[in-house]
Amino acid sequence: MQKTKNSIYTSQGGEVFMIKSVDRQYASAKKKPVYYLSKLNKDTKKMQYVSGLFKTDKEGLFSYDVLDTNGIKKIKYLEFLEGGSRVHLVE
Repeated sequence: MQKTKNSIYTSQGGEVFMIKSVDRQYASAKKKPVYYLSKLNKDTKKMQYVSGLFKTDKEGLFSYDVLDTNGIKKIKYLEFLEGGSRVHLVE
């Protein structure tokens, strides 16, 4: 995905995502998110929260989780490329 505006990334298929810094404290969480990932809902024209992005051991690589169609949590990855001008969602 290519960065199109500040914090906004657009996929080749036209999906729009926003990545922004976490703006609150998580007192009881063991591992805290660094960023939030949101996706534009084309029907409502509003951003919808997808997941928090969590640091991994690899520089520029963050993990996040989503529920599959059976309600089971799947871990996925997002990688910042070219100094943040592009991101890649890794299955």
